[in-house]
Amino acid sequence: MREVVQPHVGVLRALTAGQVSFGRYFDRSSERGALSACADHDQPGAFLAEVPAEPAPARGWWSSAAAFLRRTLMKAKTDSMAPLALRSDPATGRLPRTARPESYDLHVTLDPDAGRFSGTVKIAVDLDAPVKELSLHAVGLNFSKAAMDGAALGLDALSADAAAETVTLRLREPLGKGRHTLELAWTGELGKHMKGLYQSKAEHEGKTENYAFTHFEPTDARRMFPSFDEPEFKAVFKTTLSGPERLTLLSNMPATKTTVAGGVKTVSFAPTPKMSTYLLAVAAGRLVPQTRKVEGVDVTVWTRPSEAGQAGFALDAAEHALKSLNAYFDLPYRLPKMDLVAVPDFAAGAMENWGVIFFRDSALLVDPKLSSPRAKRAVAETVTHEIVHQWFGNLVTMRWWNDLWLNEAFATWLAYKVVDRWQPAWNTWLSFDARRQGPLAVDALASTRAIRSKAVSSADIRAMFDGLTYTKGGTILRMIEGYIGEAAFTEGVRLYMKRHAYGNTEADDLWAALEEASGKPVGRIARDWLGQPGYPLVKVESLSPDRSRLRLTQKRFTSDGRPEAGRWAVPVQLAYERGGKLRTHTVLLDGETAEVTLPGAGPVAWVYPNKAETGFFRVGLDEALLAALPADLSAGLAGVERTGLLGNLWAEAQAGSSPLTRFLESLTRFKGDAGRPMTEKTAAALVELQDGFLDEADAGRFARFAEELLGPRWKDWGYDKLEGDEDNIARASALAAYGRASQDAAFAADLDRRARAAAVNPSQVEPTLVGPLLGLAARRGGRELYELFMAQVAKAKTPEQRDQLLRALAAFRDKGLARATADYTMTEAVRPQDFWKPWVVLLRNSAVNREAWGYLKANWAAIRAKAGPRAAAVIIEGLGGVHDLGIRAEAEAFFADPQNMEPTARRSLAQSLEFMATGAGFEARERGAFSGWLRARYP
Repeated sequence: MREVVQPHVGVLRALTAGQVSFGRYFDRSSERGALSACADHDQPGAFLAEVPAEPAPARGWWSSAAAFLRRTLMKAKTDSMAPLALRSDPATGRLPRTARPESYDLHVTLDPDAGRFSGTVKIAVDLDAPVKELSLHAVGLNFSKAAMDGAALGLDALSADAAAETVTLRLREPLGKGRHTLELAWTGELGKHMKGLYQSKAEHEGKTENYAFTHFEPTDARRMFPSFDEPEFKAVFKTTLSGPERLTLLSNMPATKTTVAGGVKTVSFAPTPKMSTYLLAVAAGRLVPQTRKVEGVDVTVWTRPSEAGQAGFALDAAEHALKSLNAYFDLPYRLPKMDLVAVPDFAAGAMENWGVIFFRDSALLVDPKLSSPRAKRAVAETVTHEIVHQWFGNLVTMRWWNDLWLNEAFATWLAYKVVDRWQPAWNTWLSFDARRQGPLAVDALASTRAIRSKAVSSADIRAMFDGLTYTKGGTILRMIEGYIGEAAFTEGVRLYMKRHAYGNTEADDLWAALEEASGKPVGRIARDWLGQPGYPLVKVESLSPDRSRLRLTQKRFTSDGRPEAGRWAVPVQLAYERGGKLRTHTVLLDGETAEVTLPGAGPVAWVYPNKAETGFFRVGLDEALLAALPADLSAGLAGVERTGLLGNLWAEAQAGSSPLTRFLESLTRFKGDAGRPMTEKTAAALVELQDGFLDEADAGRFARFAEELLGPRWKDWGYDKLEGDEDNIARASALAAYGRASQDAAFAADLDRRARAAAVNPSQVEPTLVGPLLGLAARRGGRELYELFMAQVAKAKTPEQRDQLLRALAAFRDKGLARATADYTMTEAVRPQDFWKPWVVLLRNSAVNREAWGYLKANWAAIRAKAGPRAAAVIIEGLGGVHDLGIRAEAEAFFADPQNMEPTARRSLAQSLEFMATGAGFEARERGAFSGWLRARYP
């Protein structure tokens, strides 16, 4: 039975009767959503802080009361009050709600060659009460003009707060309630770390040119223009850009007017819909278009001229996504154009700016002949993800960043669904499951967090962009869809979108719509999964000889077996075979334990309690149920379920609740499955075992183990292009693991020859094999091969080839070459966006990771200066794969110095330190058992 927390009745009566002063407001600090009244006469606008989450059984009266309270408080006699000081609240990181922007008339002049810009803005602001001060966000801007309602103000009226990232305008006379116009002018420097408005460099006809692009999410619009830079402050933007005549200028809406004078181009753009500041974008670069009309919308892929031949696939993916999503939401895309822009330097994979989506080159460009199937699929998923955001995130936006998952989890889940319908042969949900493994590992740590977590500072907010937000959140949505049914889920989403178009929402708004459509307790389930960290291990025990009666038990799963509290409402989809038919039975495990009788007649052949791996939890089967799972591929247990089973057995072994040998026996049991899911899982397991558990004395036995598991399928496949992409992708994974373990000298020599050919002319090799060939040759190679690879980086014809070569440089096992790679990353030859890619490989290369770590420490300040905060955070996160307790101790001490710590990576560091400790402990504990198992199997 669950406790329902009711609001304090006395407070509710006092508020509705007008007996509580205007300065009292709702406080949502209690996770349980209790209502309290807090006196705060300095910030009477703060009552618009979010209304507490209502208890599900009380939804009707609570919603009515909350709406009534908002209306009543807004109608207070504010005109007679003393003028307010509207500054950001350090406790929440948010500006007061008494001042709201309605529109921005913005003109930005770009000078990429000088690395500078200037701007002017007129902001129409509505005040709900008189004010004597007005704060808005600004970072790094040098103001030259300020005026209010046409009256000039001295610059001494402006004061900056660096910690709050705001500028405050102190007024000579109070401003009354109503509409006002704030005018500001400023100059600034283009950023270097791919955030705000920043400078980017690219080659054109043998010369380096300077461009300018933006990346504002989450809190960097304030670096280009003064603004109310929070998601809830939606406004209309009328943007004008000026820049060098040679460059293309882009923004969210179509151009309405273009003029050129004195080598400067000025472009005015149509007003946007009401939207959040982080969705505004501008671009100034040498770009060429490829356009297609899709259901009345001009869809254009913009690339540099040298990349124009790689735009077609993204255009195809965008066309399918736009058509599918128009139908899915039953709400057509609202803008007249949709640009997809390949940006030369971009920190994220992509950014959903409304109407002008930005991508790093590797997330958008596909060469028809050279790009691998895996690269194409990644582009299709990323393009679709960003187009989903045009509805979920842009049209309807989370109220605050604690609900970032509303944007990102939905876009993650729905993108896979749309791509799967477009290309069912791609087995897209298998890729989703592979992506799910990282968050499953993180969420078992003591340092994990709830999906909905407090976010105050910019650093807090940036840290929310992680696998828990994207993939755990996406899995929860998939799990709920499976529980209530696809039709009801779609109906609820459409209701939510139409009800909140152009507005801001919280999680409960979505749950209310899904409950309305399905009649099921979606909110109660979802709050369990969003409001507490971690997830359960669902153990299944057979209670009858025919396996038809089961006992399900849940407890929180932890990476090291430590006890932790937690209970969830778990939708469990039991896949089973009975009477020769595959069946599914769904139950809601709402308590610690439940007994289930499976429908149907006759004995149950087998049971797997997470059909298609749709749930975000681990499963544990008793010995009878584990033994009953079929090894025969025709028996109905899906490939993704086999890999899920192995993932669960590995996790239990790491936690110390199951021996590693149980995993090994199951792995060998499925060796006849040559499909992509089992091949990829087997290959990954072999790499993990070789790197962490193998005694050198057992290398020959391990080679026989790899031969037993992967040898037959590798010999069957060979190097020639296979008929289907699934087999090509599976073969690449097999080669990466089989080639590492092999002790066959002739095989190694042939591999080296092919790797050299792939480096110089990738078209000679089937595209999926290029990466494994380069990496394997590097592991055995010396300086001559290293220099060959190095010479090819600048000649790479696709982003994928460039990335493969950079990673291969880091895979050499010579310490001198590791130092050379580290030095190379500090040169201009390696873009800041790509900096972390070789570094993660260097740190996880056990032959050189101590050399790499020493270099990192000695040059950390220069690394951060070049690569920026995002790359620094990724490198810190990458340390989690280094299972060396000596490096762990040094890393903990090094980052304890505030000068070395990247603020956005505090939680990532804690998680990396945990991964390092648990990984090293697991390997030390099971290394002897693995050696014994190998010696017994291969005497």
